Amino acid sequence: NKVLFKVKAKSVETCRTCETRACESACPVKIPISADILKKGYTNRISCVGCGDCVESCTYNNLEIVDITSYLGKKGVKV
Repeated sequence: NKVLFKVKAKSVETCRTCETRACESACPVKIPISADILKKGYTNRISCVGCGDCVESCTYNNLEIVDITSYLGKKGVKV
């Protein structure tokens, strides 16, 4: 299995003060998004399906999803 998506916070501090944790309740595979972001600034769990529900549900518009395959393609790495 490959990690294909990374959900990244624009500001970790915004996540730290968030009281809703809407991103976690929106995730269809129940990834602990806020815990990962508070720990390392992003989450890239192998179970992420890249649906973007967490990004859409963020009250603060603080999350973005990165498609790792397009990033690697720019670096010349075959995926």
